[in-house]
Amino acid sequence: MGWTLVELLVVVAIISILMALMMPAYMKARRMADRVECLNGQRVWETNSAMEELTVADRSRLAKCWDCHPSVP
Repeated sequence: MGWTLVELLVVVAIISILMALMMPAYMKARRMADRVECLNGQRVWETNSAMEELTVADRSRLAKCWDCHPSVP
C-alpha cells in the first residue's frame, strides 16, 4: 500500500508549518549564542591585553566579533 498524493502533500504541509514555528526560536537562540561568544571574546581580549599575552589564536577567535565590536583589533 502506497501513499496517495494528498497524504504526501499533507505531510509536507505539516512539516512546513512546524518548521515555520520553530525557526524564530532557533534564530533567537543562535543570536544569543553569538552574543555570548562575543562577550567572552571581549573578556579574553581585556584580560590578555592587560597581561600583554594576546596570542594568534585569540586574534583569530576575535576576528568573528569585528562586525559587532569594531574596537577589537
